[in-house]
Amino acid sequence: MKFKNVSVVSTTDGLISIFCDHECQGTDIYHEYFFLNKEHKLVAHFKSTGVLNVEQLSENVENIFYINESTWDNSQAEDKTMIVKVNPDLTYDVLHNIEDYERGIEDGAFAIKKNGLWGFMDANGDEFIKPQYEYYSSFSQGLAGVYKNGKWGFINKQNELIIPYEYEFPENCYSQFMEYENKLYVSVMKDGKWGIVDNHNDVIIPFKYDNIGYANKIIFAKKDDKCGFIDLNDNIVVPFEYDDYEEDFCNFCELSEYHLIAKNDYIGLIDNNGNFVIPIAYKELSVTNKNVIVAKKLNNKYALINFENKQISNDIDYIDSFPNEGMYEVYNRIESKRIRGYITESGELTIPLKYLHTKRFNGGLAVVEISNFKEEVINKQGKTLYQGENNEIFNLGNGYILAEAKENEFEIIKLLGE
Repeated sequence: MKFKNVSVVSTTDGLISIFCDHECQGTDIYHEYFFLNKEHKLVAHFKSTGVLNVEQLSENVENIFYINESTWDNSQAEDKTMIVKVNPDLTYDVLHNIEDYERGIEDGAFAIKKNGLWGFMDANGDEFIKPQYEYYSSFSQGLAGVYKNGKWGFINKQNELIIPYEYEFPENCYSQFMEYENKLYVSVMKDGKWGIVDNHNDVIIPFKYDNIGYANKIIFAKKDDKCGFIDLNDNIVVPFEYDDYEEDFCNFCELSEYHLIAKNDYIGLIDNNGNFVIPIAYKELSVTNKNVIVAKKLNNKYALINFENKQISNDIDYIDSFPNEGMYEVYNRIESKRIRGYITESGELTIPLKYLHTKRFNGGLAVVEISNFKEEVINKQGKTLYQGENNEIFNLGNGYILAEAKENEFEIIKLLGE
């Protein structure tokens, strides 16, 4: 299979998306999308004479998509937003015409907007709650926050009101249920103060905090402009003497025993008992797995440290805090340039600093730029497996790339595996 005018390629645990931009090619087709499964079979194909954006709705369902299309007729723009189901012959049926939708499936559901109101669908595009709410907070643990007449309440997937409309949230705040010891809790605001209730609307933590966030066994709270941690009995676990809690760390906290906390512009790490695992002595800490931490030190250099606060890599100007397949992108500044390479989770510089740009590893391969607009593909040992000529190379994962075979024509090439 060959593709022309390839602009963007993205890979997920679901499908490979290939976007082709024909804007300057003098064709009737303006934008085009191809979706391939892991065996590189074409499972969906969309094209338009106008601006087109297509996304797979759920990584677990390969034939349901979101489409936004803008076309022009006699200088009049027409904008269409749809949820569609692709048939085996690659035609598609429109399931719903919508105004907006929630990107990402949360707890088996996502929100859609019709006529200015929000409702919910499942991953198959089946509407199980008709749009009727002014706003929403995503489903979690089978419950979702919904907003009506100036107040928030919580519903289940049968659209039964489980917690009445009596709470407030600041704008763009999403409050979701968390489970601990087989009980469900959610942080909510009332009369301008935060507390925690359970799924029976019984007050667990009274409404007296300026901010609050459920974080596994202990709970972040803010009071009188200082932060600390409490337990579910409202006992203080970590004193209210800190400046902030790293809320972006919450996803990791759900799976771990650790929490980031800040004081005087420095950050440390505590466990669920409030004990410091890493002292407040770093400018940045990023925990991306349970083995190592990316730390920005007081000298403004980055290094990998372990959970015993031992440095396991050399100092370097920057370490990307989102590794893939155990490989971290790194760089040093040399004059006005950034020279890039990779280190492992053990701190070893396995691929030397010599590239102008690097990309994350995927399927044992990474695309790197060796000179202006010239890319190559390497493996985890730094060996060059493929070299391109003045055009972008796309990593499809599982040992495959998409590269230019002849002028402006791309094809799939296998580099790894049997």
